[in-house]
Amino acid sequence: NSGLVTGDYLMAMLYNGDALALQEINSQISFSVPTEGTNIWMDYLMVMEASKKKELAMSFINFINEPENAARLALYVNFASPNMAAKKLLPQDHLDDPIIYPNKDVLDRSEFTNELPPRVQKKYNTIFSKILHGL
Repeated sequence: NSGLVTGDYLMAMLYNGDALALQEINSQISFSVPTEGTNIWMDYLMVMEASKKKELAMSFINFINEPENAARLALYVNFASPNMAAKKLLPQDHLDDPIIYPNKDVLDRSEFTNELPPRVQKKYNTIFSKILHGL
């Protein structure tokens, strides 16, 4: 990402929150979604069945899902919050930012990336690596 800030890179694929953070460093960085759409992603919180500290992990998940904490986290990482109580605490400029909360048209042109079969995932990784490394 530092190559974007310095101008060494002209384009990169980034999460929306990362792009907003980089824009704070270099105002010439812009964010756009291809006409065809993009992938929609979300973060998940889970506790492994074999975890030896399940109670601690669940306490942490509960802590960051408290509305005040979820709102602070959304602001810190420049991401949308699915927590409806937290959304009520977010400033209007955050809620109105189309980079954070894409409009219906963008969402309609986009899709979730589902888990791929191992053979397809391997091919995807090979192609992505070639693009990433300019091969």
